[in-house]
Parts: sequence; structure tokens; C-alpha cells
Amino acid sequence: MENNKNFTSTILVDATPTKAAFNAIKDFRAWWSEEIEGSTDKLNVTFFYHYKDIHL
Repeated sequence: MENNKNFTSTILVDATPTKAAFNAIKDFRAWWSEEIEGSTDKLNVTFFYHYKDIHL
């Protein structure tokens, strides 16, 4: 028996890439914190995330 530790999974979503991926990912404040300076809802922009003095 082969000792294969690789795992692959596919999830199919009935939506365009914009609706399924970008719109879900762009809301950084929902899954990190409100401590973000700058816009996170546009492609190719830079924003600054910080959490106390721990994460920058």
C-alpha cells in the first residue's frame, strides 16, 4: 500500500469568480479586525493591517 499523504479537493460554486472569490475575500475586516488602514475592496491596492504591537 502506498503511503500517500497528499490531499486534493475541489469545490464547485455556481457563481462568477468575482462573486465567489473576490467578494468573499475582500472583506478583511470581517475575518481579521477593524485595524486596517486603506481600502480592501479594490484590486491592486495597498492597505496596512495591524493588531496591537503583535502583527503589522
